[in-house]
Amino acid sequence: MVIEGLAFGEIVVQGKSYRDDVFLGYEEPQPWHRMESHQVELEDVHELIPSDVCYVIFGTGFTGRMVVSPAVVKHLHERGIACVEQKTPQALETYEKLLGRGQKVVAFLHLGC
Repeated sequence: MVIEGLAFGEIVVQGKSYRDDVFLGYEEPQPWHRMESHQVELEDVHELIPSDVCYVIFGTGFTGRMVVSPAVVKHLHERGIACVEQKTPQALETYEKLLGRGQKVVAFLHLGC
């Protein structure tokens, strides 16, 4: 997956622009919606996380306003999955670095604040 650009409110992946929050899984990026705008609950991510993933990265926005529920973190740790929470630009760097090392990684990116 080639990520060509990231700006407040937009990410460009393989020539396609996304203006909503996105989930970067093993396939093409897909829009990612939450029940509450700046809160991530287990229901918001549970069905999207592949069973063989090693890392789940949360991009918490450009100012880090989005919060990942402790229940999400606990669930991931119980499954032996590393959970990384960073502001979105840094989260994207981490995602690309791990992907480049051949790790099984997915990312949930908040593109706003």
